[in-house]
Amino acid sequence: MRPGVRGAVERRPLADAEISFSGNLPAEPSRLVGRRRELAQIRRLLIRSRLVTLTGVGGVGKSRLALRVAHDLAPRFRDGAWLVELGALQDGAMVPHAVADAFGRPHDRAARPQLDNLAAFLAERRLLLVLDGCEHVLEAAERLAARLMGSALGLSVLATSRQEPALLKGERMVVEPLPVPPCTAETDRLLRNESVALFVDRARDFELTPGNAVAVAQVCRRLDGIPLAIELAAVRMREMPVEWLLTRLDDRFTVLGRAGEPGRPGGHDRHRTLRTTIGWSHELCTPGERLLWARSSVFRGTFDRAAAEAVCGGDGTATGPLLDGLVAKSIVLPERGRFRLLDTLREYGAWWLRELGEEPALRRRHRDHYLALAERCAREWCGPAQLDWFRRLDEEYTELQAALDFCVTEPGEAAAGQALAGALWPLWIARGLAGVGRRHLERLLPLAPEPSAARTRAWWVLGWVLGVQGETAAALETLELAGLSAVARGQRADLARAAGLSGLVTMLAGDAERGAEMLRESLRSQDGGSGPGDIFPLLFKGSLGTAYGALGRHDAAIDTLSSVRAACVGRGELWWRSHVDHGLALERLSTGAVGAAAEHARAALAVKRDFRDLVGIALCVDILAATAAAAGQAGRAGLLHGAGERIWERHGVPRFGAPMFVTIHEESVRRARAVLGDEGYRRTVAEGAELSLGSAIGYALDHESVPPAP
Repeated sequence: MRPGVRGAVERRPLADAEISFSGNLPAEPSRLVGRRRELAQIRRLLIRSRLVTLTGVGGVGKSRLALRVAHDLAPRFRDGAWLVELGALQDGAMVPHAVADAFGRPHDRAARPQLDNLAAFLAERRLLLVLDGCEHVLEAAERLAARLMGSALGLSVLATSRQEPALLKGERMVVEPLPVPPCTAETDRLLRNESVALFVDRARDFELTPGNAVAVAQVCRRLDGIPLAIELAAVRMREMPVEWLLTRLDDRFTVLGRAGEPGRPGGHDRHRTLRTTIGWSHELCTPGERLLWARSSVFRGTFDRAAAEAVCGGDGTATGPLLDGLVAKSIVLPERGRFRLLDTLREYGAWWLRELGEEPALRRRHRDHYLALAERCAREWCGPAQLDWFRRLDEEYTELQAALDFCVTEPGEAAAGQALAGALWPLWIARGLAGVGRRHLERLLPLAPEPSAARTRAWWVLGWVLGVQGETAAALETLELAGLSAVARGQRADLARAAGLSGLVTMLAGDAERGAEMLRESLRSQDGGSGPGDIFPLLFKGSLGTAYGALGRHDAAIDTLSSVRAACVGRGELWWRSHVDHGLALERLSTGAVGAAAEHARAALAVKRDFRDLVGIALCVDILAATAAAAGQAGRAGLLHGAGERIWERHGVPRFGAPMFVTIHEESVRRARAVLGDEGYRRTVAEGAELSLGSAIGYALDHESVPPAP
């Protein structure tokens, strides 16, 4: 049984995922029972208004209805329907980042406010945006919706929230519980009642008969037609007859002073009904299961068995059997090999955790688990498990955010937060979440001013992030602070990293000569002082090769980049190797070695696809178009031009406006147009633009292939 959809959006394995712009809706977790009237009403409201907000008590089915409507209406929107889960957020500033992440945007590579980036990105799009679980960040969600709808006239928003929105104009609909049945109806009439139909559907191997029909009707009435309450009760049919179930429920309600028929209770009574039902489910758990329920409430998203054991274990109790017991009782829901609690059940567990006095300790254990995971990732990043680590960081993103939020809000924990935020540099840089990393680092650094190794690393990671965002002056100033901190503490490796990153930022800002000098100095200072798993010597040497290319020293650039590539291959490193392959493709193209340039571009593209580096994919497609044009394959070049323009249009500023990349593209366009003619070139580009991203990548990777039909 799966009582809801909140938290159900799972990222698919990246290497196998089709990167598209047609929507991201997850499969529906279970059959939606009833709700035809509500579905029709929501559809009518969305036709009448571009903004519809569903409100109602927890467990009433707001998220489930929103998902069903989104699936129904997605074909009407040219750019699909998109679900953004906000229920796990506590910081309103993260709302725009969550939306950008749902779109797969390389959204943090510019310092412009994220909301501005999204507004520009969505300006010409026609899509349905579902903002699910806005209640914890309601004001931020309202600001986002107002801004995006003001700039994107083709955007419609369907939001869910337990709270009534105060700022937005639009249609609002209160999602009521399911209608409850009379207690004397015939069996066939009862089956037409939606509360009863839901109970029967969720109670495994159960058949409604004249002998049990009245008891089922009474259960549904006792539970006020609240879907989550009905589903929690139905799962108990595996253990007891429905008559016993009704007796146990009546006993529970009587203890709370709720004997008698519930009739048509108001909102307060519905909250109490759900709490009572959850409390009854809690009482039917074993003591160990209750404790695990409370402790697992520290997880905001999904978690695995290892995390459950590390964070919730102890006291001589193995969590495995207890977790299986909670899954069997539908308290914990399984999801693609991981587990989660619905928001309402998590809140109940969190209340018990506070009552037990364990909340600070459990949140600290949660933080320590994910800090250890991040530190291990940083140590092993330059190695054969790199892509697995990339996927793991993506999978654990919600929990890592929760651990960082704890370090910001809990007094005395900021130093550990600096260690965590610094160790997560692969998430901020390789995953493209520079803006998110910047916010965490800038919040944490002032909270723990005492010198430490973690603080030094946090400084140079922040400097790197600022450099990626194009804030050169701020980046160099921050990296200088990192260097001074490293000198004061005698941290040789951190001093070399701060210096090397300063060279990288300087080179990217256009001063290749000064940048090359700084990079060489950094490499000399750490010569022999780094371990085999240290990626930074490779990073700085590869950047030096790029600087040589910018200075016109192409032979030196090719030699340097080739040696770095060989070292990456030897270590099983992929991420930086793809950057080096891209640099080698540019160098080979500039020297006329078209075949070698294409080979390096395809190698880079294959890796960037696995890392979902959409900007990198677009750059590689541009180079492959240029090699095709230089080789006289005008048709292939035109198709790749069309595919590349479509990627740039949807995922970034074309070629960053960088003269080097623009010049390469314009020259390949000139060559292809000269062969195909204006009209032929236009048609070919249009064909390429119709390719899905997966098809475009497949065509670019196989120079002998024919592009598949759109």
